Amino acid sequence: MPLYFWVFAAKSLADFSSQDEKYVKMMGEDKVKALQSKTSSLLRKWETKTGMFRPDLSYIPKVEKAKK
Repeated sequence: MPLYFWVFAAKSLADFSSQDEKYVKMMGEDKVKALQSKTSSLLRKWETKTGMFRPDLSYIPKVEKAKK
């Protein structure tokens, strides 16, 4: 099955909302609605997930410096 996903990063929910509002103003509300309509016609299901980076649960390998 095909899978479509969109990732949008922000520092906080307020930052996310203000960036979203800025993009809508930049593109124009009519174009955004048309894009949302076209996108939703391709989807069977729409899910929104939010989260935050957890370095304590992540594996981040250490990078060794190259020897000269």
